[in-house]
Amino acid sequence: MMKKITMDKKRISTIVLLVCACCFFVFLYWLNTEKLESYSLIHADNLQYEKATITKVHDQYLEADEQTSSGYRGTQDVKVKVTSGKLEGKEFSITNYVTKTHNILVEEGSKVIVAVDETQAGNSVSIYNYQRTNGIYLMIGLFVVLMIAVGGMKGLKAAVGLAFTFITVLFFTLPLVFHGYSPILIAIISAVIISAFTLLIIDGPTKKTLVAFVGTACGVMVAGLIFNIFS
Repeated sequence: MMKKITMDKKRISTIVLLVCACCFFVFLYWLNTEKLESYSLIHADNLQYEKATITKVHDQYLEADEQTSSGYRGTQDVKVKVTSGKLEGKEFSITNYVTKTHNILVEEGSKVIVAVDETQAGNSVSIYNYQRTNGIYLMIGLFVVLMIAVGGMKGLKAAVGLAFTFITVLFFTLPLVFHGYSPILIAIISAVIISAFTLLIIDGPTKKTLVAFVGTACGVMVAGLIFNIFS
């Protein structure tokens, strides 16, 4: 009988947690689409970063960099095809300047990120960096697999907690800070929300979870108070 009651409590707590998470995600969607205006970097209103592919290398004039063991200096005349954004599908013939600080050496088929500067005279396109999306996704996938392999269900719950943390920081903390809200206050609220969700999803609604949450929340608030006093 007691076991059944315990199982029912766990199910109820899981459902409540999922409902709260869904409500929070709806709030984040409203916050980022309705409440807050889009923000941009100063003096970068016309600058966009898009994905692109090198379709052809016409000519290249490269020489080994004497100051480094593996770097090159010179130029590459290439044709690049934009694969995202408003210019998707369009090709541009550009010069890639390979320097000590911008050592981005490309070849046919290379995936890159290009900076597109929209001006009245037209679109100026330049190679910004390598496109590392696939590598990042692979590393995240391996990290999650390792967490599950080592921690089992606890590892899976921890991975969900990390994902929730990332979403909260990206769509709650940073937008509000960029729009002028108090960084200390927003950081405290974010930490409380993240710790509550993470602790509940890992251990459930237990006394240990409550103590850990209260300790975390109090520690964060005390740290914020100390910062305000001495800043």
